[in-house]
Amino acid sequence: MTFGVEKAESSDDVYRVADFLTLHLPNTPDTKGWLDAEALAILAHLRDGKRLSEAVERVDWRETSGEQAAERVQAWFALWSSLGWFCKST
Repeated sequence: MTFGVEKAESSDDVYRVADFLTLHLPNTPDTKGWLDAEALAILAHLRDGKRLSEAVERVDWRETSGEQAAERVQAWFALWSSLGWFCKST
């Protein structure tokens, strides 16, 4: 039986052809609320080739103070790094 599933070579290949992308995580204190509209916007801008500073500047932070925004970005990157989403330079 064939389900029409093919393994992508990279996440960029997935982004180019996917109509939808879902993420499934356990509901734990570490993952609860980890991807809100601002986090998703930053990831989308990074995917589109923007630098981190550009991605953060393009997010609508109207309801967040500068200090809160910085804390949230730092927390997201700490979590995303711990999940292995980013490569470490050597």
